[in-house]
Amino acid sequence: MSYVATPASSAAGASPFRVAAFALVLFLGSTPFEWDDTMMPVYLAVACSAVAVLLAMPGDVHSSLARPNVTSILAGVVVLHAAFVQPAPLNYLVLLAATFLIVQLVSTAGWTRPAELRRAVSAVVLLNLGAFALQGALVYATGEIVDLHRAVFPTSTGRPNVDFLGVNRLSGLHIEPGTYSSYVALLVVLIRLLNGRFTGLALVATLSIPATYSAGGFVLFSVLMAWYATDALLGASLRRIGTTALALAFGLWLAWTLGIADHFSERFASSGDETVRARLLSFDSYARLSTDAKLVGFGFGREICENCSFYDVGAGLNLAMRGGLLVSLALIVWFACLAASRRVPVTTLLAGLAIALASKAAPHHIVLWMVLFAYGSLPGTRR
Repeated sequence: MSYVATPASSAAGASPFRVAAFALVLFLGSTPFEWDDTMMPVYLAVACSAVAVLLAMPGDVHSSLARPNVTSILAGVVVLHAAFVQPAPLNYLVLLAATFLIVQLVSTAGWTRPAELRRAVSAVVLLNLGAFALQGALVYATGEIVDLHRAVFPTSTGRPNVDFLGVNRLSGLHIEPGTYSSYVALLVVLIRLLNGRFTGLALVATLSIPATYSAGGFVLFSVLMAWYATDALLGASLRRIGTTALALAFGLWLAWTLGIADHFSERFASSGDETVRARLLSFDSYARLSTDAKLVGFGFGREICENCSFYDVGAGLNLAMRGGLLVSLALIVWFACLAASRRVPVTTLLAGLAIALASKAAPHHIVLWMVLFAYGSLPGTRR
């Protein structure tokens, strides 16, 4: 989503109010929280985001909605499935539609005012990094993990923890380490697409991901570092190649210092990891569905098992399992359209979408669709 520069995109013309509104949307859309095991936090986040966007760009609503892209069609197929194929509860259907409208508005704003959206994304990443560093410093100073997530969201208890292997797993402002990894990775992808390159802030954010000891996060970290290396080689810049080499060396040193390989081998060899159990239970519950149920999809806004988590199987599989053949075909056609358009180089397309579709984002989370809409936005991205 690196857009063609326009007069409105200059830093001098950036509106602090719109930057704050976009940052609020991105923060709420990338920081899930809980409230008595209900969907109330999601409804509140989407409602606040809608108000912020409408106040920030009241005159742009019609023009924004008049600029659909290929991802708008994918979002429409998801809503179609939730409305008619496997009807979702009405409140969840409204939630999905509102999410897609908000993302359409903010994505179009990124086309006309990229400086504002860049600042907003950077502000949210900086906030996440600051909180993560603060939590780490407090552990070092006090020996206790302070729940910063609960400090911001009093109805929600965070799950940073000392796991059964005795490792401190931090999550910053997020509810758990895995969500920090997923959503920070998605925000880094947005920085890359908006700027046409990785910034120093994006690099620091990427290097923070292994410190969560999240297995999925380490996969996302590896993809991001491979993307960094590819960008540096294609850019043919000695400075970028040198910076990337140092970052890769530091990342490997960090993984070795934290003992991540040993931690994962012990963790997955045992039966004490709740995330692994929830993921396996999700796959087992899906495998028990009839062929017809798999073709139709088990639906959005509903679950088919207790104590499982389809978010942990990755956003792509989550969409496909819930949406069945219709949404799966839509995803394939959507990807084919992006690849055939050649507006996005293969490395940028594959790396960013791998991160988005492997993340733990739910189908109604704004930041996931911000990334997907970014790839479908015109006039396209640079390398």
